[in-house]
Amino acid sequence: MKEVLERTRGNNTLIISEGNAFNESMLNFVVANQTPRFELNEEKLNMEGLLVNACGAIDDCKSCSKVTYNDGGEISRTPGVPYCDDELAEKESTAPVTVLGVTTEWQCN
Repeated sequence: MKEVLERTRGNNTLIISEGNAFNESMLNFVVANQTPRFELNEEKLNMEGLLVNACGAIDDCKSCSKVTYNDGGEISRTPGVPYCDDELAEKESTAPVTVLGVTTEWQCN
């Protein structure tokens, strides 16, 4: 996605994607909480001079990964999965768990 955005920069081109991580595309269709939804990245759209009304966007959704650390260094990360509403709140409020120096936590962005 990064390469596509770089190649089209300055051409007033709308980039539409499906299933990308949040905030990578201009208009991204995703399935979150088993419901088809979309994300508008107003910053990327505005950078290209494209103006939209973001009503209905999934501003209350984020892409979350389970991250595991050992002695402060990351050892694994699951692929990001979109979560919204109550499921997102649950992931963001889950406390990190440490067992024998290995810590696992949710990271959402």
